[in-house]
Amino acid sequence: LDSHLNALAVALQAKGLEDISVGRMPDGSIAVAANNASYKWNSLDALGAAMGAVSRTLGFARSGYRLILTQRQIPLVAVTGQTDCLRQWVDNEGETCAAGQLSTPGAGPLEPLHEGVGWVVRGAQPSWQTLRLALAPVLRTNIATELGVFDYSVGANVSLSLPLWKGASAEWSRNVPLAQSDDYQAQGVFGNRRVRYTTERLALTQTVRVPLERWLAPGNDAAASRWGLGAVTAQGTVGRVGSFFDGAHGALRWEPGEGAHRFVGQGGLFRNTDFNKINGNLPRLRTARPLLASYRYAFMPTRTYAEVTAGQFMNNDRGLQLGLRQWFTDVAVNAYFRRTSFSDTRPRNFVGIEVSVPIGPRRDFAPVKHLHVSGTQRFAHSVELLLDNPNTVSPGFGVMPPVPSIDATFNSDRASLVYFEDNIRRIR
Repeated sequence: LDSHLNALAVALQAKGLEDISVGRMPDGSIAVAANNASYKWNSLDALGAAMGAVSRTLGFARSGYRLILTQRQIPLVAVTGQTDCLRQWVDNEGETCAAGQLSTPGAGPLEPLHEGVGWVVRGAQPSWQTLRLALAPVLRTNIATELGVFDYSVGANVSLSLPLWKGASAEWSRNVPLAQSDDYQAQGVFGNRRVRYTTERLALTQTVRVPLERWLAPGNDAAASRWGLGAVTAQGTVGRVGSFFDGAHGALRWEPGEGAHRFVGQGGLFRNTDFNKINGNLPRLRTARPLLASYRYAFMPTRTYAEVTAGQFMNNDRGLQLGLRQWFTDVAVNAYFRRTSFSDTRPRNFVGIEVSVPIGPRRDFAPVKHLHVSGTQRFAHSVELLLDNPNTVSPGFGVMPPVPSIDATFNSDRASLVYFEDNIRRIR
């Protein structure tokens, strides 16, 4: 009944999901669409919450369901199945039938799952009505250098973001310094890298799925699936990023098939408004022209990602970086090697290790209506060593563009079919 579908929309809203739509397909199955903007640690949690709401609300009777979970209103993962079987699976009442079938854009676009739907509830709890306040630490360190055993600059990043329309959001964030060692004082040897009172980001970001299947294989679902044409996403950012850079940046991401392979190309053009201070002893950087390509292979039996990135980095140095990332639930440890050089310097070789963790509540806190408070989806800090002689402090090599990562839309690059299938227990 319509009352059951309305109850499902209310249940999804209670779980913190947004942009909720519920309706009926021509074959009588129930179509459900919901956007995740609240579960920051892992989209698995949002998918589990949505499937649990469907189970509790509609699981009393046998009916087909088609659930699509989106991120930034971009389809991320879909589940199709029978509501009564889903209820049995959630309640762990035995394996009499499967909870549903998972699918991701790598095997084909997800939007056709809802073609012909008649919506009973459309766009409930719109995301553009909720302001997001996020608090994140800022940490810059130098460890065991020729200048000191441990030097640091610690601060906080306070950001406000607001979704605007499908795939678009505006963000304003500021850095606030909290504490620093003597070498990070304004006149210290690391003073140019200290955390300052600055606007870290004031930008508009737009993310869209590129419908290549319409252009390259119209009406040929088999070809679209074989080439992963539904898994191409573009993202553009315009504004100020990295405190001193004004300009634009674009990225294109492709994750075909089950998601073992992922390709990203990105490029940008920025004007440096403070070139006398930002780079210290590096060449004065008036204009930044990053142009990078990366490939990642995921070995899911051990949840190990191997990635190579090559091209021109943010400070216009050219080279490559090789990395091996190991996931431990929502914590990642990345060991990497980087070799880059500026046009007038010899190549520098670095090795390092980076730890990346989510900070803040697993699900956003909502103290008042239309306001969400959270931490950061990913906080990463690295320690690296220069392999060359002399082994002196050499900042500014191999810096990635300080823009919103397109992989963040895809669950920190964990949105493949094999990843979701490998985490069925967490979804339950």
